[in-house]
Amino acid sequence: MGSPQSRLEALLKELRLDLSAAEVHGFMVGRLCTDHRLPWEAIAEELLPEDLPLSCRKRLKALTEEVCRELLATDFSFNLWLPPEERPLPERAVALAEWCQGLLYGIGLGGRIAWSKEAEEILADVQKIATLDPDASGEEDERAFVELVEYLRTAVQLLVEEALSRHHAGA
Repeated sequence: MGSPQSRLEALLKELRLDLSAAEVHGFMVGRLCTDHRLPWEAIAEELLPEDLPLSCRKRLKALTEEVCRELLATDFSFNLWLPPEERPLPERAVALAEWCQGLLYGIGLGGRIAWSKEAEEILADVQKIATLDPDASGEEDERAFVELVEYLRTAVQLLVEEALSRHHAGA
């Protein structure tokens, strides 16, 4: 069956889409950050061809539900779908930048949201990370990369918590 990331990569390859799993995952997370109740069909419509085969629709639905479960989990199990650490750092840096671009695109499609000052700062940081230099190498760059990934994991949780509290407050 494979990891969710590998299943998404296979789906994108099957559909011959020029999107990375990292970018699509970031997009899904961004859309779900703005509305965790968003139906998976809305995500599919915004990202994938209209004539998506039924088998692909089912797989995308399962992946979207999995992302939503991860985001709403209270055990901080959320992870960015990036290439594994044995892949070269430049490849992972490109994927991280693509993930950030997807996140920002997904949040942007969610409409104008009155984020807190802290959330606005997070989004500004994500914009900077989205322009990350992929030519990183060496142990120091590896540590910096790991720190960025951990920062983003935490940042996404804060965005989700803020969106949930806004939803529960009826805003």
